[in-house]
Amino acid sequence: MERERVILPDMIRKKDIPKYFPMSRTKGEEIFKLTWEEAERGDKIPIQCTAEYDSLKYISRKAYAYYLHYGMRLQDSIARKLVPPFSAVEYQDYI
Repeated sequence: MERERVILPDMIRKKDIPKYFPMSRTKGEEIFKLTWEEAERGDKIPIQCTAEYDSLKYISRKAYAYYLHYGMRLQDSIARKLVPPFSAVEYQDYI
């Protein structure tokens, strides 16, 4: 029996970013990549905010909005310490 793959409604793919956020597709894909890398690091965005099926990658819209807000500070090693960890409740209003 095959297992059915379930994608949460909060998850988006690279190509869906312009539907939810006002930016170009190429800029959206670049930020998606950075958000994915941050989630893999696991200290600010939890890995549970991502899903990968075959070659498809999904990320939570709330986690993406978090990275849009704190992205520049997360790239700086000193400012990174002051960034609060991701909280889905806090980013509910962004989506």
